[in-house]
Amino acid sequence: NAAAIAGTLPNAAGAGFDAGWFADVRNDCTGLLTITPATSTIDGLTTLRLPRGRSVRIISDGTNYFTSRGREPNEIISVDSFGADPTGGTDSTAAIQAALNSASRAAASYNLGSSGLPAVLQNPHLPSLQAIHFTAGGMYVVSNTLTVPTNWWGIIEGNGATLLWNTNDNTKAMWYLPNVRELRMQNLKMWAEASRLIDTFILSERTDAGGITPTSKMFSNIKMYCINGGCKYGVRLAVGVADSNDEFNYFENVDVNDYTETAFSIEHSQSKGNLFINCTFNSGGVGKRGVATWHPLRPGSNGSFYYYGGGGG
Repeated sequence: NAAAIAGTLPNAAGAGFDAGWFADVRNDCTGLLTITPATSTIDGLTTLRLPRGRSVRIISDGTNYFTSRGREPNEIISVDSFGADPTGGTDSTAAIQAALNSASRAAASYNLGSSGLPAVLQNPHLPSLQAIHFTAGGMYVVSNTLTVPTNWWGIIEGNGATLLWNTNDNTKAMWYLPNVRELRMQNLKMWAEASRLIDTFILSERTDAGGITPTSKMFSNIKMYCINGGCKYGVRLAVGVADSNDEFNYFENVDVNDYTETAFSIEHSQSKGNLFINCTFNSGGVGKRGVATWHPLRPGSNGSFYYYGGGGG
C-alpha cells in the first residue's frame, strides 16, 4: 500500500493467543503500519507503529504483547515513532522505554585492540550498531527511570533535546545502565527541580557477580540541571555486585549544576580509567563534591580507591 495501513491483534489473553504465542510481521508497504491489540498492550503501549522495511516478532505473555525486533547495523530508532511527544505536552516515559527495549540486546564482540583501550575510547567517532534518536530541540517529559538494555552496544543521540523529570522521587535515576557494554550518549539536556526531586541523572553499575567484563561508556555534550538542588548526583559509577566492574569512561563537555551531593561519583575499585575533557560542575553553593573517588564497602576511605579485597590505597 502507498498509504498508511492498520492491523489488529486479538486479546493476548484470548483463546489460542496465550503465553508463548507469537507472530512475525514485516512492513513491505510504503506507508506506516500501525498494529493495535483488541484490549491488550504492546510493550506497554496501546499501539505499535512499524515503519517501512522493519520487521518485528510480537510475543504474548498471556496478558499483553511484547516485541523482539529484527534490527539492522547502524539503524536509527526514533523515540517519536514509539509515541514519544517532543512537545512536552504528554508523558513520554513508556514510549522512550519501548524504543530502548526494541534495540538489540546482543553484545558485540569486544576487542580492546593494541592500545589496550575499548573501541569507543580509541576512536570516539566510531559508527555504532544502533542509535536511539530524539527530535532535535525537543522537550520530553519523563516520570520514571529509563533503562538501557543489558549488554547493549549503541548510541543515544539527543540532538539537543531536553528530558524533563516530572515526578517527585529522590530514590530514582533518570537513566539506568546495567551491564551496558559499550555506549555513547551525547547532545542531551536533563532537568530536575526541587519540587520534582531525583536521586541521580545517570546510574551505571554491574548487576552480575560473574567475571569482570570490560565495558566503556562515552558521554559528550551532556548538560544536567538540578534546579534549586533538584538532584543528589549527576553521574554515579556504582559498586554493583561484589565490586565486579572493569570499565573505561570518557566525559567530554559534561556539565552538572546545582547538585546536593556529588557531580561525578566513582564508587568502585575496578574503574580502570576516567577521562574528563572540558567538564564543569557547579553546586550552586549547595553540593559537597565535584568529583569523588570512594568505596562504600570501605567506610571512611574518602578519597582514592581503597581496593576491594586488596587493601590498597
